Amino acid sequence: MFYEELERFMSKFGKEEAGSAPWTLEIQRQAPVLIIVWNAGEYGWVTEEHSVAAAMQNILLRAYDLGLASLWIGDVFYADEAIVKYFNKEWKLSGAIALGYSDDKGRIPPRKPVDEVAEFLE
Repeated sequence: MFYEELERFMSKFGKEEAGSAPWTLEIQRQAPVLIIVWNAGEYGWVTEEHSVAAAMQNILLRAYDLGLASLWIGDVFYADEAIVKYFNKEWKLSGAIALGYSDDKGRIPPRKPVDEVAEFLE
């Protein structure tokens, strides 16, 4: 379902506009476990989404502790309507997490220095 929705998006707007979605689609296909994450909060508070994001981060940290590779996937939003319909949920789709074993054991992706992504005021 994600592939078809992404293909529709790319044919309409171009592959460049899809950003990392084609790459994360391949990760989803290869991962033995894909967790679809929902915000089942009943009040619609912004803090509910914060709680869901914190829970997702905790899953990623625990996966690391267990020696698993993980990827927080936000690109599911290219297919959000199809995913919600498929699972028949009234909850808000928050994202997905792919879990598995990495082919790139020990490879650390490059990170920007903290002074490029944060500003400290005195």
